[in-house]
Amino acid sequence: MIKAAFRRNRISGWIWIGPILLAAVFGGCRRTGTPPAPVRLRARTTRVKMARFYRTFGGYGQVLPVRSTLLTAHFSGRVHLHLAGGSFYRRGEVIYELGGPEVERERRTLWAGLETARARLQLSRAALRRRRRLKQEQFVSTEEWNRLQTDVRTDSAALEQARSRCRYFEAMVRFRAPYAGILQDLQVNEGDYVAAGQMIGRFWERGRLKLAGTFYGETGLLKDLFQKEIRVILGGRTAVRGRLTYLEAAPDPGTGGQDFWIELRSRPASLRPGRFVRFRLEYGPFRAPAVPDSALILEKGRCYLVVRGRNGWTNQPVRAGVRQGGLRQLIKGPPPGTEIACSNVFELFYRNLGRHFRAED
Repeated sequence: MIKAAFRRNRISGWIWIGPILLAAVFGGCRRTGTPPAPVRLRARTTRVKMARFYRTFGGYGQVLPVRSTLLTAHFSGRVHLHLAGGSFYRRGEVIYELGGPEVERERRTLWAGLETARARLQLSRAALRRRRRLKQEQFVSTEEWNRLQTDVRTDSAALEQARSRCRYFEAMVRFRAPYAGILQDLQVNEGDYVAAGQMIGRFWERGRLKLAGTFYGETGLLKDLFQKEIRVILGGRTAVRGRLTYLEAAPDPGTGGQDFWIELRSRPASLRPGRFVRFRLEYGPFRAPAVPDSALILEKGRCYLVVRGRNGWTNQPVRAGVRQGGLRQLIKGPPPGTEIACSNVFELFYRNLGRHFRAED
């Protein structure tokens, strides 16, 4: 009996220990003392100031050389490429030559025509000289004299045309670089036979570049900028100066856009001809009130600034404009010189975060 009583007492003791421990744990977790003092936020401030902004237009375009030439065979023959110095050529250096039986046959035909035209002019001039003395003695009628003069003029024009055809032929079968540049998109190999009209490659000017793009917007906007200085932002970070040198006469009826060229005044090392880039044009500079981007709060589609007044911070609705260099234009808002918050703006705007957001946010 003694052992049974001892066992019962031990079991009942363990039963009471559990509730006592739980009460001690929860009692220790209960908040005691005075609540913590509120946290005071330190906000950096700045002032609304006047800044320089640009009107902008953006899109995608291609960087191209200012001048380029499509190399096309004007006569049929075998092509010989002059690639001893690589793909770079100075002005006047031979890029390619055309040869073969067809080229030689065409050369003989043209030079024979030149000699014929030269001989006909010599005969007509001799006939005019013989008739000149007779004309002075009135043995030649006015009609015949006019006919002889017309023959000389006609034969002179025919000789000049024959010379032009020969010069053009020699220039096309021995094509020289019209300016310093590089050979691109070569379509033939050394010794290939090319037919008249076949593309050989492209020749791009080296050094000067242009931006080719399409403008979608007000028709007269770019026309007012023709031959004026424009600031061009390429790839979102590279800024260069440029000048509008070409604008399509009217928008394309199918796309509604106008093609344009802007000649770039400088050539950044990162730019390569043929590359497609994202661009932004900045033109028409103007001055306007501005604030840092970090000072603006967007709430329900409206922009606000946290403005310091006599009685503390107030939320003032504003209308923001273009963004440039970390600044934002103020179309409507406080005047220049107004003090605004530019750090901890989120906390200052909402004041009591617990009223607006859940802990999960």
